[in-house]
Amino acid sequence: MYHTKNNIFARPAQRNSFFDDAFTRDFFGADFKSKAISTPSANILESKDKFSVDLSVPGWKKEDFNIQIEGKTLILSAEKKDETREEGIKWNRREFRQHSFKRMFELSENINTAHIAAKYENGILSVDLPKKEVVKEETAKKITVS
Repeated sequence: MYHTKNNIFARPAQRNSFFDDAFTRDFFGADFKSKAISTPSANILESKDKFSVDLSVPGWKKEDFNIQIEGKTLILSAEKKDETREEGIKWNRREFRQHSFKRMFELSENINTAHIAAKYENGILSVDLPKKEVVKEETAKKITVS
C-alpha cells in the first residue's frame, strides 16, 4: 500500500472515526453548489407495433411529470419544490433530493402522437409511442399521353 501523509487509512488513531474523515469532507470546495438537476437513465424499446421509452426516476409522484410533444420532439420533464423545512435541523450535506429533470427525444414520422400513453410504476416512467402506417409517396410514376 502506498503510504502518504494524507492517506486516510494511514493513521486511524489520529482521527475520531473513519466516518468523520471520509464522509464529511467537502470534495468540491466551499464554493460548489449542487443544482439538483439530473438526467435520468433511459431505455428505448421497439416492437412491431410501438416504441417504449422507460425512464428510471424513483422517488417521484405521477403528478410531478410533464409529458409534451413539440413538433417532432417528445419532452419528458418533472419539477418539484422542496417544501419540507424542519426547525432545529441543519443538513451538512443533502444529496438525495432531486428537483428537476428534462429529457427530449426526436420522434420519427411513424409515431401516432394522438395515442401516446404513459404510466409510472415502481420508479419507472414508461411512455408508449404507438406506430402508425406511413404511406410512402411514389417516387416515379409513369404518365401516359392521350
